[in-house]
Amino acid sequence: MLPASEYMVPYLLANMISVGLAVIAYVWPSLAKKLFILFFLSNGIFCYILYSLRPEAYVEVFGEVAVLEIYRRFIYGFFVQNLATVVKLIAASQIVVGILLSTKGQFFSLGVLGGITFLIVLIPLGPASAFPATVFMAVGLFIMFYKTTRKADQTGGVQ
Repeated sequence: MLPASEYMVPYLLANMISVGLAVIAYVWPSLAKKLFILFFLSNGIFCYILYSLRPEAYVEVFGEVAVLEIYRRFIYGFFVQNLATVVKLIAASQIVVGILLSTKGQFFSLGVLGGITFLIVLIPLGPASAFPATVFMAVGLFIMFYKTTRKADQTGGVQ
């Protein structure tokens, strides 16, 4: 397990950014939309690159700190046995969410739903997912969706 000194700064930074993103979603939802698109696209690409360079990092980091036993069993079982497939699916799902968020109408809504689901599923990874950062981001994504679609409804357009 990583010593606290190695992950504390990234952990705090992730949480500060996620709170900031939720605030931006409330004040400037169109900017938040662009930031969420960037977040999901870049994380999907980073996930794939990290897998290519050091696939064992996923097991080392996430397995040790998973809060729920079912997550640990999944990580040390199915995940390890199918590492390439699972990590590529995770990366692809983030990229798909980013692409869907850049659309309008039902595809945009599907992207929001996918993004919120993805962020909520990360919660039981505890500090490895920078909890509670994923909660703040999910709330920010919902706020952005609500404010964007509400504005579109009021103007008669689509987000």
